Amino acid sequence: MIELRLALSLEAMRAIVEGDELVFDIEEDGVRVFISCDDEAVNAFYTQVQRALLHMLPISDLPN
Repeated sequence: MIELRLALSLEAMRAIVEGDELVFDIEEDGVRVFISCDDEAVNAFYTQVQRALLHMLPISDLPN
């Protein structure tokens, strides 16, 4: 079994979520790896980030 471990930077993760495609070449094996997200994954990521940010908002003591 061949293992391939990729450690992605925050910049790379951000690029993938913004719809970019990351490409890695493993020249000695003649392999090119493409990493991307489909639209559903991008939308799910943004939804989760928005929910997390909303959860962090302070709760007001003022009545509505």
